[in-house]
Amino acid sequence: MEIKAQAITDIQHPQDGIGSAGIDEVKEMLIDEGILSYHYEFDDVLDDVGSEWIVKKGKYAGTFPKRLAKSIKARHKVKINPTVLGNLGELAKRHTVEAMGYRLDFTSIFNWRDGDFGDQSSCFWGDHRGALDMIADNGGLAVRFYDEMDCGYGRAWMLPYHKHWVIFNAYGKNLTTITIARILATEMGWSYKRIRFTNEGSYDGTLWINGGLGYLIGETGKIEDVERVDLDIPDEGIRGEYRCENCDDYMDDYYNVHDHYYCYNCYSDLFFYCEKCGNDEYRDHSREVQVWTGSQYTYNDWCEGCSRDAVECVKCNRLVSEGLEVEDKQVCYDCLDDLETCEDCGERILTPHTTTEYPRGKDGRFDTKAETIRCHDCHFHGSWREDE
Repeated sequence: MEIKAQAITDIQHPQDGIGSAGIDEVKEMLIDEGILSYHYEFDDVLDDVGSEWIVKKGKYAGTFPKRLAKSIKARHKVKINPTVLGNLGELAKRHTVEAMGYRLDFTSIFNWRDGDFGDQSSCFWGDHRGALDMIADNGGLAVRFYDEMDCGYGRAWMLPYHKHWVIFNAYGKNLTTITIARILATEMGWSYKRIRFTNEGSYDGTLWINGGLGYLIGETGKIEDVERVDLDIPDEGIRGEYRCENCDDYMDDYYNVHDHYYCYNCYSDLFFYCEKCGNDEYRDHSREVQVWTGSQYTYNDWCEGCSRDAVECVKCNRLVSEGLEVEDKQVCYDCLDDLETCEDCGERILTPHTTTEYPRGKDGRFDTKAETIRCHDCHFHGSWREDE
């Protein structure tokens, strides 16, 4: 596959674990959080756990964050805080792409209708329409994704940078900028990495760049030292008519919170979106809640009101959307495997009772002693006491 304007192409993206950029970001987070002191310490940990998202067998089995925590505890005697571990897991998961096929094309003609490729909320079909000409006039492309009926469902913009490409502003179902960057980099045999991305020193001009971030894809060994790309495409657009309530900057797009307008940066600094009730609330009112999806927990921000519906795991102290009641207390599903099981009734136990017994053999003599683990009820009221 070549990156140039072309007809629809079918590609098959393999499941290849957590990408190299993701592994690097995990390493940096471990250093920043003070869990590891030196970069080289991570190499031995990575040898233990590998880069797969999930491993089903072996000494280090389970999801990547659980294997990571187990290796670091074994090697460095450090227990990772559950919140940090959750953040590490979310980071690694963002860099994991499942094996699946994609239908896509590249085009330099941006004449589709607003929403045809999952981009109905894009400002490039509104006040920032001038950005389309800025991209087209400077060798840019759109990469567009199609379903099996050739109906569009997602896209991202691409601009050349030397012999590399910057991917930015992805829209679409289950498509993010990092996902698209990794798909294209894998198909080309290249690398990818997150960068600060601006034009003429700004990300909120006519060429609006979501979050001031993009992903650079290019030949392995040639992009690793690039941390920021600032293009110099002339911007003749007009500043927006709205003014940020917090910083007084003018803006084309805004976030309306309680009938006040905020720019992207100020909104991100001051507020958050509650993923349970859908309201914007002040960031200092947010609570971190691990939400059960049916197979794993994912990190969410909930407001104070919604967080009252969450429960706290008595083992790891995380707030979770649901767990299992054990001895009148809540235990998250991740911690269940760490609990003992009553050998009489089979229930999981928070506070096990261990009994040393000397059972009689067939000859009437006492056999070797055996230790039996029971729950409270079976220990004090079980039928085994009748045999004493």
